Amino acid sequence: MNIFGDVFSMIFKETSFNFSSIDSYHSSRSRPGSEKVLQAMLTQFYFLFRVASLAIFTNLAARFGKKSNDFWINRSQDVLRLVESCGGRVSISGLSNVRSTPKPIVFIGNHMSTLENLTLFGIIGPIKDVTYVVKKELVHHWMFGPVMRMRKPVVVGRTNPRDDFNIIMEEGAKTLNNGQSVIIFPQSTRRSYFDPGDFNSVGIKLAQKAGVEIIPFAVKTDWWGNSRISSYFGKINQSEPIFIKFGEPFRVNGNGREVHQAVIQFIENCQVEWK
Repeated sequence: MNIFGDVFSMIFKETSFNFSSIDSYHSSRSRPGSEKVLQAMLTQFYFLFRVASLAIFTNLAARFGKKSNDFWINRSQDVLRLVESCGGRVSISGLSNVRSTPKPIVFIGNHMSTLENLTLFGIIGPIKDVTYVVKKELVHHWMFGPVMRMRKPVVVGRTNPRDDFNIIMEEGAKTLNNGQSVIIFPQSTRRSYFDPGDFNSVGIKLAQKAGVEIIPFAVKTDWWGNSRISSYFGKINQSEPIFIKFGEPFRVNGNGREVHQAVIQFIENCQVEWK
């Protein structure tokens, strides 16, 4: 197992972003100009090939028992580096809000693409131990399943809303009480736009039950599109900038409706700002 880990580290360079001590991060790359069709196709092929390669090798590492937090943070940050190397201009802000409390947090945000699935752990992980609420199909996915299972996520079926709610309330609260933060996407599916009507309050209710604060976050990650065949291998659009922003923490009081509306308002304001 140690030999396998050493080989993996040789293949994928251990990368590190200094997210644990900064408030914001912005890619140094300038806005890419218009690309020729062939160049764009080659970039798309290279990106998807590297994502698949990284997923397969990380899958093997999971099967061989690679469990350290630093290892998984580095793999997530590898994806971020890959995005930048393929022309992605990344802007991350509000990291000081993530560091504002030593206690576990419920992170609640919109879901636009696979990009935030693969990179949020590398962004939040250096500051807080964190996992996801995920669909059952993801933990059984042939490529990403072993990786996701190693993070011990809260798993829902997405077929029975009542059962899913009970699982999140029970398993999510247990995770938070054990000191691990939780990332939850209340939307029913990934969307290239934000629809408040499709944004439920389960994250608010979870935070209230566990007695922890919530931090809203907003993403604009349509740089990596959602394919009809597979959302994991959608088209990349280098003209689209990538934004991830964390808001100030909220304590849930009363029935939580005001906090829920505040989260929605935060995400909507970010989407307007980033247009």
